[in-house]
Parts: sequence; C-alpha cells; structure tokens
Amino acid sequence: MPLFFAALFGSLASFFAQWLTKKAALGAAALTVMAGLTVGFWVALKGLMTAVLVAAPSLCALDWLLPNNTGACFAAVISAHIVRAVYDWHIQNIKVLSYIT
Repeated sequence: MPLFFAALFGSLASFFAQWLTKKAALGAAALTVMAGLTVGFWVALKGLMTAVLVAAPSLCALDWLLPNNTGACFAAVISAHIVRAVYDWHIQNIKVLSYIT
C-alpha cells in the first residue's frame, strides 16, 4: 500500500512539474515577445519624431497660418495612431494566446 501512494504522489508531482514548466516557458516567451514589440513601438515613435524635427521650419520662416512642415506633422500623427493600433492588437493577441494554453 505505501508503494501505491508513493507512485501516485510521484506521478502527480511529475504532472504538476510538467504543467508548471510549460506555463513558465509560455509566460517567458510571451514576455519576450511583448518586450520586443514595446521596443519596436518605441523605435517607431522616435523615428516619427525625428522625421518631424528634421522637417521643422526655421523661426524666421514661419508662415501666417500653417508652418512648412504641416504635412509631415499630419503624417507623423496618423502614422503614430496606426503604429499604436497595431501594437495594441499584437499585445492583445499575445495575451489571449497565453491565457488559452
């Protein structure tokens, strides 16, 4: 009888160890992907800000209504919204996939 309980405890411990290892591996993979996406998001926004700063008008050449880089500013804002939407979509997909398994 003690051998039966020892075998049962051993098999249960093995099952939980495999389950926990799988969860830890998936969690680490999800964390790594999220970190990579966050760095990519940050780099994309820094690139958009740099593009606007390069196209910034000089102080002496200000127009009356709109500066010379209005198109670049609008493009940067629209691109930032698109980048944020894609980032949120990917993060949500990773969260859903990590909850499923």
